[in-house]
Amino acid sequence: MNLIGEKMLSEPLKELVYDMHQGINTVTEKVEYLSEGIPIIQSKHITKGYLHFNDAKFLSLEDYKKYHFKYQPQVDDLLVCNIGTIGKSLRVSEKNQFLIAWNLFLIKIKKEKLYSSFFAHYLNYLAHYKYFDRFLTGGTVKFINKKTMGNIPVPLPPLDQQKKIAAILDAADAYRQKTKALLKKYDELTQSLFLDMFGDLLESNDSLITLEELCGKGKYGSGASAIEFTEGSPRYIRITDINQDGSLNDKVVSPDELEMQYLLGKNDIVFARTGATVGKTYLYDEKDGDLVYAGYLIKFKIPEPYNAKYFFHFTKTEKYKAWVKNQQNVVAQPNINAKQYGNELKIPVPSLDLQNQFGERVQAIEAQKTQAQASLAQAEDLFNSLLQRAFKGELV
Repeated sequence: MNLIGEKMLSEPLKELVYDMHQGINTVTEKVEYLSEGIPIIQSKHITKGYLHFNDAKFLSLEDYKKYHFKYQPQVDDLLVCNIGTIGKSLRVSEKNQFLIAWNLFLIKIKKEKLYSSFFAHYLNYLAHYKYFDRFLTGGTVKFINKKTMGNIPVPLPPLDQQKKIAAILDAADAYRQKTKALLKKYDELTQSLFLDMFGDLLESNDSLITLEELCGKGKYGSGASAIEFTEGSPRYIRITDINQDGSLNDKVVSPDELEMQYLLGKNDIVFARTGATVGKTYLYDEKDGDLVYAGYLIKFKIPEPYNAKYFFHFTKTEKYKAWVKNQQNVVAQPNINAKQYGNELKIPVPSLDLQNQFGERVQAIEAQKTQAQASLAQAEDLFNSLLQRAFKGELV
């Protein structure tokens, strides 16, 4: 696929930067991590163009002074993941005190030739179309090297046009980010409603019930291997297909063998039993279509007349998260099995009337959220269309 318009001039990236290098190799440098200090970020700390410091490791102020001249990004520098999720990138938009690790490229552009926001959108455009996949090297751990990165062609319209294109894309991106923020507000509203109605109950030890007392034994999912999803067949959901808010990713897969006993139904909640996201949950929704759940998930069916929405949103509380943290059996990786979920997770149970009141209010919030999700889909389509036109030379 030709990602740059034929009439657009381009130059290799190496001609448009005055410096490009990887971050600190903490192994060879024998860097000592601390519990606090100056954060050192890795590729995992860049998510959808934003920087977060969750679970970051820290260096001493002395080490920071030793390395900051080379490994401290400045405003308008670009960071690109070269190991792991290749091509994921970030434009540094504000001054923060941090250093970068080995799995990030630090790119310092020649501002007289290349506008940083324009280049940031171009990197996201390449990542969207998996451009970097064709250049991967390495065995188990794939990476992209500096020579390959330097040879990437970069479209180079006049600087004033780059700024106009970037402004259009920035505005379209701001619109979709605003819509995403609205969705997050709906999730926060639901959780606030839960705490308003049941906060006192969470703090007491009254009316507790285990999942096994409520639902019977949990059931592990299918061990079928995955193939690309095709319309008309049940989707196959794995831990990685469930978002932290309980929604599903857009891209999921179907199983090799259709195992009908693993189809999810009304009032089914699945719990992630292993990995970094152990404890993550999903409540089956008919609008998601036919779903087969994978073996790293455990299913519990909430029996009528109990309201499944109440029990699902209990799994979004700090009380539940604290239980998950305490239950993790950290050997090779965190793990909570069906027996632990069934017998050791104790849930306070309000009256059926309160459960149903909560369910009705949540349903009203979810109706508004569905409208916002449709708006987000439109915003994503608009942004991707503009992104493609921009680098095909059709936007200005």
